[in-house]
Amino acid sequence: MSDHRRARGPVSVLAALAMVAALPALGAEAARAADQPAPPAVAAAPAGQLRAFTLVTGDEVTARVTADGGLADVRLRDVSGRDALFTTFTDAGGTYVLPAGIEAQIDTGQVDRDLFNITKLLADGYDDANRDTLPVIVTYATVQQADELAKRAPAGTQITARLSLIKGAAVRIRKDQAAGVWRSLAPASTPPAPSSDTAEKPSVQRLPAARIWLDEIVHSSDKSGDSGSPTVPLTGADVAHRLGFDGTGVKVAVLDTGYDTGHPDLAGRVVAEHSFIGWEGVEDRNGHGTHTASTVAGTGAASQGAYAGMAPGADLLIGKVLDNTGAGYTSGIIQGMQWAVDNGARVVSMSLGATGAECEGPDVDAVEALSDRALFVIAAGNSGLPGSVSTPGCGPGALTVGAVDRHNASAYFTSRGPVFGGTAAKPDIASQGVDVVAARAGGRGDLAYVAYSGTSMATPHVAGGAALVFDARPDLTPAEVKKVLTSSAGDTRSNVLEQGAGPMDVGRAVTQQVVGAPNLRLGDFSYPQKSLPVTQAPITFTNLGSTAVTLKLEVEELVGGDGVTPVPAAMVRPLASHLTVGGGQNASVPLRIDPGLPVKDAAYGTVTGRLVGTAKGVQVEVPFSLHLEEPSADVTVVGIDRFGNPAAAPSMWDLIDPTRGRAWHVGFGADGTTTTRLRLGTYTIAANVMTRDEPTNASGVTSVAFLARQNVKIDGDATITLDARDARPLSWQTDRASQPFGYTVGYTYDLTGSGIRLSSFATAPSYVDAVYTDSTGRRDERFTFGVTTRAYAPRATVATQAGPLDYWSVVQTPPLHGQGTAPLVAVDPAELLDQDLTGKVALVAVQPPWPLGTVVRDAARVGAVAVIAYYPSLVGKVTPPGESGASIPVLTVRSDEGARLAAAVAAGPVTLRWSGEQPETSPYVYNLAWLTTGTVATGTQRVHDSELSAQRAGYYTQGDSRTLWTDVQFRIPGMSSSLWAAGSTVGVLAPTERTDYFTAHPQVAWTSIVAPGVANSGGAFDGPRSRTAGQETTSWYKAPTGMSLSTDGRPLFQRDANRLRVSVPWFGDAGGHDALGAYPDSRSVTVNVDGQPAKYDGGVIILPDDEATITARATWQRPVGFGAIRWSIGIAEDTAWTFRTSAGQQGAQGVPVPVLDLPLRLTNTVPGGTAVPLRLSAVTNRSGGKPVPVTGAKVWYAAGSQSSVAGIPASAWTELPVTGTGTQQAATVPAVPASSGYVHLKVELTTADGATVTQTMVRAYGLD
Repeated sequence: MSDHRRARGPVSVLAALAMVAALPALGAEAARAADQPAPPAVAAAPAGQLRAFTLVTGDEVTARVTADGGLADVRLRDVSGRDALFTTFTDAGGTYVLPAGIEAQIDTGQVDRDLFNITKLLADGYDDANRDTLPVIVTYATVQQADELAKRAPAGTQITARLSLIKGAAVRIRKDQAAGVWRSLAPASTPPAPSSDTAEKPSVQRLPAARIWLDEIVHSSDKSGDSGSPTVPLTGADVAHRLGFDGTGVKVAVLDTGYDTGHPDLAGRVVAEHSFIGWEGVEDRNGHGTHTASTVAGTGAASQGAYAGMAPGADLLIGKVLDNTGAGYTSGIIQGMQWAVDNGARVVSMSLGATGAECEGPDVDAVEALSDRALFVIAAGNSGLPGSVSTPGCGPGALTVGAVDRHNASAYFTSRGPVFGGTAAKPDIASQGVDVVAARAGGRGDLAYVAYSGTSMATPHVAGGAALVFDARPDLTPAEVKKVLTSSAGDTRSNVLEQGAGPMDVGRAVTQQVVGAPNLRLGDFSYPQKSLPVTQAPITFTNLGSTAVTLKLEVEELVGGDGVTPVPAAMVRPLASHLTVGGGQNASVPLRIDPGLPVKDAAYGTVTGRLVGTAKGVQVEVPFSLHLEEPSADVTVVGIDRFGNPAAAPSMWDLIDPTRGRAWHVGFGADGTTTTRLRLGTYTIAANVMTRDEPTNASGVTSVAFLARQNVKIDGDATITLDARDARPLSWQTDRASQPFGYTVGYTYDLTGSGIRLSSFATAPSYVDAVYTDSTGRRDERFTFGVTTRAYAPRATVATQAGPLDYWSVVQTPPLHGQGTAPLVAVDPAELLDQDLTGKVALVAVQPPWPLGTVVRDAARVGAVAVIAYYPSLVGKVTPPGESGASIPVLTVRSDEGARLAAAVAAGPVTLRWSGEQPETSPYVYNLAWLTTGTVATGTQRVHDSELSAQRAGYYTQGDSRTLWTDVQFRIPGMSSSLWAAGSTVGVLAPTERTDYFTAHPQVAWTSIVAPGVANSGGAFDGPRSRTAGQETTSWYKAPTGMSLSTDGRPLFQRDANRLRVSVPWFGDAGGHDALGAYPDSRSVTVNVDGQPAKYDGGVIILPDDEATITARATWQRPVGFGAIRWSIGIAEDTAWTFRTSAGQQGAQGVPVPVLDLPLRLTNTVPGGTAVPLRLSAVTNRSGGKPVPVTGAKVWYAAGSQSSVAGIPASAWTELPVTGTGTQQAATVPAVPASSGYVHLKVELTTADGATVTQTMVRAYGLD
């Protein structure tokens, strides 16, 4: 099968053939796939790179690719660009970033959870760097509603396929208009944004969808093996051939990666072809489609018939639905399905499938809608796990195929039933899928064939078998052919959940006289079954012949839900031992079902067996199943916020089932309750209950209550109440007065035995004032609670004569700090430009059509020193979007407080006074983490500075005053990705020095990030690393800018056997922080091996067996003064290395990086006419970042305002004398007049093992 599930590091886009495919496939019509853009060529995401994702809601998520290919530093900003409350949930499927309020639509199935799976979005190339649209599939209750969407498509959308078959359409959403599209298409039950949202929202036409799905990309990868004996004869096809049936006149559609149009085995076999990949023809450059097509109907011409297909006389319809990289849109596959049946295909072969939580989706709907016109033969999947038969093969109408080897034993990789998230038995049948030899795309002569394994290979065997049956019995319907194939399956000792009816025997199928139903479902029996009555279910046999047949009836392979444990034979037995079926007639026998018989615990679930009817020359296999609900109870979870109101979005709760290694992330219902049916056992429940600023639930969230109920024993119906009023405040007491500025709170859980480390955290922005916690139940050592915050000096007091204000500082505006006073005056936004507000604070009631940004700009133009805004139409705390570029401080207050201030101003003069600091000017920040294992922390944690890691940090600028933007990320064991320690990016007014404290805990890895802009501006990094108590110093963005080691531990050059991986940062600062660039920076990395361009394979360099000389060069350039970054110092660097490597030098290579230390001001300048001493050393990955001995050192300088390496003439460089030996070298840059503007530096170092590095730094420092 094909597979699409994958996860600062490279991301693999390829997976072995024996993995489950991802293919929601729908019936399609009309629109051509040529209208679709090519799926992005998803290259490995470079480690350390920052990726952005615009969600279907219009919210933006950013995350950084880690060294292990995961995603760290996950952050969500809402459609207005504000830090917003969100939940990050990680399980085996990926990392899901859920905006507040979306969970209810996910729980009801109205919105596809994968739309928020950033692991999947990155793997499929749906991040913002790869494409500016998001493809979705939208379905409606009626065809008329879907047609209305096509007629009145909302602005920002393009209909790429009309899918009337499933009452929907494939839609591309422009990411820059996603918020408006969401307001138009969001399902009708989607709650409106809280009234505290101040963003302007243009009116939109509402076309609410019934469901919205991600239009997934499917990826295909082949796993070759050694050629073996032909598998077609093992299916009984040779018997059918001898009887004269070879599929002649039967059309079989193969929906795959196309076909090799010149392969001898397919010459003359293809009667129709169509590419649904608009940028490629049907030619197969992948191989998967050629292999499956030749298994169906190849002639074996290249092997004198030895490797002929199942039905070499059949007519092939080739629908290319996957491109040459193995990727294709779901909507393209939809069109392929419709095209196949419209062009007369009686069989459709689909070696495709998708993993999922349930057996549902547009792909399943499409199969059911088309199954009366063609038999859809679909792969079961290749996970090898129980309960993993994938979509769309899980659909009742599909003929679902498992894989067996040449001895008819189940392949280790074949997916076992029941279906995903359900109880229905699947697969329906099995066939050869191990080391199957068939045509190789591009292969000729001795290379004409290749062996692959997977249910992808089993599927075309059965599709070809169906063609033989249609040839032999052209009057049968698709459903009847399905019955014939399952009824005639061969003997097997494997249970139904592995092989369905059994291995296909098409030699028997073409003459099968009596048939029965495939995978008959006998019933669903709720717990407790003990008191349930005995029941009956009829099994109907159909005699396709003209003579009567008397069958002897027996039940075989009756086993429980685990596929192994026997159940009592009396649970299912026929009420007659024999049944006569007249020629051309139907006859039924009742099966007696006694669900109340006692069974072992492992037998609960989907019980399966086969009713086998035998007569002379006749054998009929009728697989059946019934579901015995596990011992279960109804459990109601009740959520209550701190006002006593029902918990509402964005409150969520998690249900953890450690016994079976499963977990669910659930939203509360409209009344704050959720009822679910649970198997009896022990569970842990964890919840984040949010309380808003006002009891009306119409304002912003002001507190988070984390509530845990551990080791809850469910032995009957129960109600579990999660009441935020029971929780106690959680806080920290620090040596220096501090105030938290946002939180992250949640847990990790080790689902022992499942291989899954579960994590769930809510990240709360700075407007969330408090965290409360409560836990009951026996300790659970698999549970780790964690809460983090960033705490600053208490924010400034702002007051009038009547007392202090409860205010909020609007982000991205200058801080109101220090001490000062000013008159407060009330002004009408419409009259602002007519006022003289010099030295005054403007009090403004903000109403449409005057957005806050316009008010602030107007107030600054007429001399205001600050703005206090309030929104009369809104209740509670208001957190408007950031006002980037604002030149004066902006505060907001609640509407009632704004009205009181306006009344006071009207009654007489009001003076505003302020005193203190804001986070941007705080002389310190506490980055605090509180971890507890087995229980939940509560109360107050006392932390002393002496117990913390204290980092004295300098924040350097570009010869000016500016705001740098800081974040801190943390990671603890069990988290698959790193998260922000608090939900808001916080500025620091630079140049400055401050002390950054960190919790010193061996299990907490911190990453500090400092960026020149608030978003999409790159950043410099320190970590992840655990901290130890004590003092250290660092310098952020200190010049000169050059190369650095990566602070996350990734080697610059890493050798593994004869493969060399290169992971070079964009640039680094003099403090040793590796950094990411930003638009429109440019960079390049080139590598030569023994003087020749390096040869790459999968993103790594292939080295010769002998010792080799490596020359590498990394360059980075930033435009002078561009955009909000406004960079002028340290704008370019060029680093070149030469080193030797051999097979004996595995791991990190000893490549030196220069370290320069100059006594610069915090503005990265020195006074003109001042000599500058320079200390020089070299570090390597092998030295752990400590200086290594240097055997040769050279230093040059130049002066001037040049802005690139190439722009500095060779004659401008002057070599300086270098002193020192060993690990420390020194030089002095002579005095340069201020009129020169800048000094450039170049260094060359040689280490003891002969490695050299030359680094040029443009505008190394400024002169003033």
